Amino acid sequence: MGRIDARFGGSTTGMKALVALACVVVLVASGCFAEQPSTPSDSHKEANNTQGSARAEARSDTRDSTTEAAKPAPKEAAGQGVANPESKPQSQPKPQPQPKPKPAPRPKSKQAAPPAGAIRPAHGATVTVSRVIDGDTIEISPAVNGLKDVRLIGVDTPETVDPAEGVEPYGPQASAFAKREISGRRVRLEFDQERMDQYGRLLAYVYAGGTMFNEELVANGYAQAYPYPPNTAHAGLFAAAQRRARAAGLGIWGLSTAQKCELANRGNGIGEGSPGCTSGSGRQPGQEANPDGNKPPLPAGGDYDCSDFATREQAQRQLLPDDPYRLDSDGDGQACEELP
Repeated sequence: MGRIDARFGGSTTGMKALVALACVVVLVASGCFAEQPSTPSDSHKEANNTQGSARAEARSDTRDSTTEAAKPAPKEAAGQGVANPESKPQSQPKPQPQPKPKPAPRPKSKQAAPPAGAIRPAHGATVTVSRVIDGDTIEISPAVNGLKDVRLIGVDTPETVDPAEGVEPYGPQASAFAKREISGRRVRLEFDQERMDQYGRLLAYVYAGGTMFNEELVANGYAQAYPYPPNTAHAGLFAAAQRRARAAGLGIWGLSTAQKCELANRGNGIGEGSPGCTSGSGRQPGQEANPDGNKPPLPAGGDYDCSDFATREQAQRQLLPDDPYRLDSDGDGQACEELP
C-alpha cells in the first residue's frame, strides 16, 4: 500500500506538472498572457452599471425621438388651435406692465373780471381830458378807480395854481401849451410802479395821438425832468429830451438866472438853492414874475411882438417851439433878428 501510494503520489505530481505545462502551451497559443483587468470593486461596478444604464437610456431616447420624428404631425381641428397632446407645453410670455394713464388736467379756475374802470397796468386806460389844471396836471373823464385828477409822471412844469408858490416864470406858457395840445382830447394813460401820489392823484404817462405828452413838455422846454423813484420807467427818455432843450435854450432854459432860481429845484442845476442862486434870489409867493426887467410884461392882449423887446436876446427867450407870438418870421429859429 505504501508503495502504491508513493507511486500514485508521484504519478499525481507528474500529472499535475504535465497538465500545467499543457495549460501554459494553450495559454501562450490563445494569448492568455494578456493583462487582465483587476476585479473591480463594488463602487466601480455600481458606476459601470450607472453608465451602462445611461447609455441604454440614451439609446432608448434616440430611438424614441427617431420614432417620434418619423410620425406625421397631428392635424389641428379646423378653426381651432388644438395643440399636439404629445408635445410639451410652450412657456407663455410674461405679461408686460401697462403704463398708468395720465390724470386728466384740472380745469384752470377762472379769475373774476376786474371791476369797470379798474387800473390795468398792461394796457392803461383810455379817457378824455376834461380840463387842464396846469402844465403837468389834468382832469379826466370818466374817473379811474374813483380818481379824476392825473399828475404827469417824471416832469415838473412851473407852478401857476399853487397858492404857496404863486405864479412861477414860464408857468402860464406851460399851461397854455397843455390846453392847446390835449384839452378835450381822448388820451391813453400808462401807469408805472405807483398808481397814486400823496395828494390822491393818479400818476400816469399821457399819450395823445401816439406821442407821449410828458416827453413833449420836456422837449419843448415847458418842464424840467423830475425822476421820482420808483416811477422811473421813462427817466432816460426825459433826460435825453432835456439835454436837447437845454442846449437849444428853449423855454425855461432861456430864462435869466434870477428867473431860474424861482423854480423848484429838481436836481437839474436850476431852481431854489441851485448854484448861482442866493438865499434871497427866489421869488416870494405872489411876487410878480418879472425880475430884473429882462422880460417885458405880457401885453394886455396876451401876445408879444418884437416891438415889446429892447434886444434880440430878450425876444429869443420868449421864442417858443410853436412860436405862438410869431417872433420868428422866417422860421430859422432866431427871434426878432431886426433887433440889436
